[in-house]
Amino acid sequence: MIKHDFGYHTLTDKAFDAVPSLFASSRNGVPKVVVLLTDGNSTYYERTIKAAENVKANDIKIIAVGIGNKVHLFES
Repeated sequence: MIKHDFGYHTLTDKAFDAVPSLFASSRNGVPKVVVLLTDGNSTYYERTIKAAENVKANDIKIIAVGIGNKVHLFES
């Protein structure tokens, strides 16, 4: 979980930034998958896209699950 005191922001980029280190000691040959649950648009769209590209560059698959009616489909 990414903690912050910024009010009503969706810091998806920060979540993605943390992902590669979570898989640093994973076993070879085991698929790396992260599931992102979100209830809206990320606050910093460009940062989120860049961070997601970094996750994918580390051979980690992203499964995004939008919750609610304010999901930004272009970020999926």
